[in-house]
Amino acid sequence: WASLFRLHNETLNVWTELLPAAVFAGWAAEMLHAHAAAPLHDRYIVGAGLVCANVLRPLCSGLAHLLHCTSATGYIAWWSCDYISISLAILTTASVYGRFAFYCSTQLQVLFFASTLGLLSTSLVAVLVSGDSSPVLRNMAFLLFCVFSNGVPFIYELSLQYGHGPVHVAVPSPYIWYWSASMGTFVLGLLVKGSGLPERALQPAPLADLLFTSHQLWHCLVNLAFALGTFRAWDVYLSWRPECIDPDS
Repeated sequence: WASLFRLHNETLNVWTELLPAAVFAGWAAEMLHAHAAAPLHDRYIVGAGLVCANVLRPLCSGLAHLLHCTSATGYIAWWSCDYISISLAILTTASVYGRFAFYCSTQLQVLFFASTLGLLSTSLVAVLVSGDSSPVLRNMAFLLFCVFSNGVPFIYELSLQYGHGPVHVAVPSPYIWYWSASMGTFVLGLLVKGSGLPERALQPAPLADLLFTSHQLWHCLVNLAFALGTFRAWDVYLSWRPECIDPDS
């Protein structure tokens, strides 16, 4: 734990997760308080998404970077914890997007939630259980889970926004913009992480492996992406929902 305050190649990997987790915890509490009048089911599902995506996920990631080197068992345990927290973050945020996209159709909500859970189960089995699965299979299972859980409600929402459906299901444009910006930021983060450009650009600087690495920038971009897609987008939706026609009336 003392290494939290020493400069090494994991220092900023830890702090670029722990600090956002603390800030996001306060932001989540403030947002839920601001929307205390929202339907109870909406507040529950939004609260789960905010906590899992913006508090639990970065907290587990920061602790994994800090404690994975304590032992062989600790390595497996902490990185498994990190992976599960990422899966929960994607599942709970997708649940909110699905809830909002299919707000007027309980049947579509149930179908989407069941399909997303099925894909998550497949991904977890491929990564955590099946020792015979190849890295390609594991990556493809997780990618399919990510694309489906976010892509289906997004495309459906776009069809409502720019199609010819009822007026009350066309969400405010800023909701779509924040959601789009969130996904774009995720893609940018993947490009930065996969390219390794910061390390190559800074070599042979003595601090090239300590400061401004691609993984540190990945953490910053992922946290920004989640903030745009949850705090900003969901705040717009929850503020708008009482103004539209009540689908249950």
